[in-house]
Amino acid sequence: MRRIKVIYGDGTTERYCVNVSYAEALELARRQARKQGTYVRGFSCVRV
Repeated sequence: MRRIKVIYGDGTTERYCVNVSYAEALELARRQARKQGTYVRGFSCVRV
């Protein structure tokens, strides 16, 4: 399980837990950013 925190280019943030690898979690964040019309400015991923 990994705790994810994403900061998007428009200043919004999102936190959630997922059960995937670091690379998959980053790709999920990038997909969400594209849906919102922005980009991933900051990303942290901590195994819990």
